[in-house]
Amino acid sequence: MRSVLTPRVTLPLIVLLIVGLVGTSAALALRDDGPRYVVQSCSTTNDPGCKLRQPIHEHADFALFIDGQQYDFNQPAMVSEEGEGANDVHPYLHIHPPRYTVVHVHLSASTWEEFFGSLGFALKDATISGVDRESACLTMPEGVKHCAGEGGKRLRFFRNGVEVDGIAANEIQDMERILITYGNESDDEVQQQLTAVTDQACIPGGWCLDRAVPGEVEACSGQGTCAK
Repeated sequence: MRSVLTPRVTLPLIVLLIVGLVGTSAALALRDDGPRYVVQSCSTTNDPGCKLRQPIHEHADFALFIDGQQYDFNQPAMVSEEGEGANDVHPYLHIHPPRYTVVHVHLSASTWEEFFGSLGFALKDATISGVDRESACLTMPEGVKHCAGEGGKRLRFFRNGVEVDGIAANEIQDMERILITYGNESDDEVQQQLTAVTDQACIPGGWCLDRAVPGEVEACSGQGTCAK
């Protein structure tokens, strides 16, 4: 007579078979040549299917002083315009008219080093490995270097009114206010420079539209269209 295995017998056998197969697979994966991983490389431009940095739209105020003079960022090579064929300085970090002291940020984890680099500057400070306050430098677009300690001058950084060691590697935060100042100005003079840092990021951000000029529609803001 042919015997028939009952479910009470076959189910444990099936479970044991599955466990054996899983164990064998794990052993093969962990053999002498080690486990195998698939590594995907992602660029900072938000490639399709690679979303390590997410699209955002945030804004921050900033100012730069060199030897007591405020630097003017209202320059064709630094300002992005909207519209087909218009100058677009950088894919996700912009200055737009009419506010030349406000940066528009379109990708998360964007840093101040990236922003100034997009405009032709090179900023190295204590937030970057291997750089300290005494070796911090700001290189201008034309190649002139302003480094800490040269001629008794200081390269100083302020975030929201508070002096910090640096900002280069810091992620740009929505609504923050940044001052970079180089020179031998006194603390009182630097305090005056701090008052020149605008607080207008809230306007394109859509938080204080009542402060906008009546009838003025700012591109790439809560009022107007934005290609990014």
